[in-house]
Amino acid sequence: MTRIAGLRRRLDAITVTFSGTLAAKLIKLTVDQRRQYDEWRDRMAVFYASYPDGEAYGQMINGDGPSPLPRDVRLALFGATIGIPTGATEAQAGEIYRRVALGD
Repeated sequence: MTRIAGLRRRLDAITVTFSGTLAAKLIKLTVDQRRQYDEWRDRMAVFYASYPDGEAYGQMINGDGPSPLPRDVRLALFGATIGIPTGATEAQAGEIYRRVALGD
């Protein structure tokens, strides 16, 4: 092991990362998930750089954006997405939220 690698390992060991943060979740990704995340992040950076003044958002709304973050990576980082039907009552929406978000 090189001296720099050893120092990096020691620094990583003493760095505090709170468990609920995105940084902590990134650390917990598998090697393949992290590769997919890094590739997606790079594609997003190129996409945003190619559209000035918020035009990137308009392109994404029109369905012309880059491919989305892979589902397994998205779930590992952000958890499940709650889908509440537009016709749901307030009680139904609350039940869906409790079941999905709170784990009831």
